[in-house]
Amino acid sequence: MSDQEGKKPRYRGNLSKMVGADDFKEVGDIALWDNDAEKNQPIMTGNLKKITDGTKKKLLVSLWENDKDSENQPDFTGTLQNKDYDQRGKIALWINTDKDNENKPDVTGTVTIYKGEEEEDYNASLWTTED
Repeated sequence: MSDQEGKKPRYRGNLSKMVGADDFKEVGDIALWDNDAEKNQPIMTGNLKKITDGTKKKLLVSLWENDKDSENQPDFTGTLQNKDYDQRGKIALWINTDKDNENKPDVTGTVTIYKGEEEEDYNASLWTTED
């Protein structure tokens, strides 16, 4: 899982998990790069690093642009895979078009990581990296 040959990611952010009623704990980070996509190839690829009990777990992210029928549908959907390309989760991201403050993420979404038969849900918050 490369850093896309030294290029800056398009989006970089964090992965967080809900703890308690309204508190989030940061548990990892995400970086996404534009992909020179051919037909049926992901439009963005990247890395997700999750830290659990001091152990880092790296997953490969592949995102495709979604054909939206409504505002509620994500702009991008994709998959999470391990280094052996086994499916380990899914991701859905929405571009925030109504940014009312500059600290608000440019892209938010949900990440689901499979743990055997169980699924763990996380929140993703990403910001556009500066050129």
